[in-house]
Amino acid sequence: MRVLQTDRVPEAWVHIKNVFEINCARGAGAAWCVHTHASHSYTGIDSSQDIINLCQRLYSKIPRLSFVVANATNHFPFENDELIIEEKVNITRNILHALDIQNKYRTDFIQRYIQPEEQEYFRLFAGLPGTQIYDDMSQGCSEYWRVVFRKKKTTNMPII
Repeated sequence: MRVLQTDRVPEAWVHIKNVFEINCARGAGAAWCVHTHASHSYTGIDSSQDIINLCQRLYSKIPRLSFVVANATNHFPFENDELIIEEKVNITRNILHALDIQNKYRTDFIQRYIQPEEQEYFRLFAGLPGTQIYDDMSQGCSEYWRVVFRKKKTTNMPII
């Protein structure tokens, strides 16, 4: 099993059987991964029931893909959850770079299609420069990580 906070899919995924994504957000990345890489199962978790409801509504017909509500800091919805960190990369700079690239398009879209009284909420949701989310990442107050975990192999097999 692998646990990922994704920004890109490693080449090694072709051999992974089960994927567990923390903070799956709206589930688009999870759906793409399942379509692109034939894992046996892919489970996305998020602490927001509303987000999980959206994921389930959008992607319920995709085989091997499921979503559950959980808080990754204190609950993994799997048995034998002892995990080893295999790879840990701070991708905050990559996220900021992507937000900078998308800034003009997102700003134009918000100004063109969103009601003026709702634009600030959408700016925040889009992570545009000048928002608290963007500024916190720029100043190092919050970080975005891609972490790959591996389940510990157990040697204690019951004898029947």
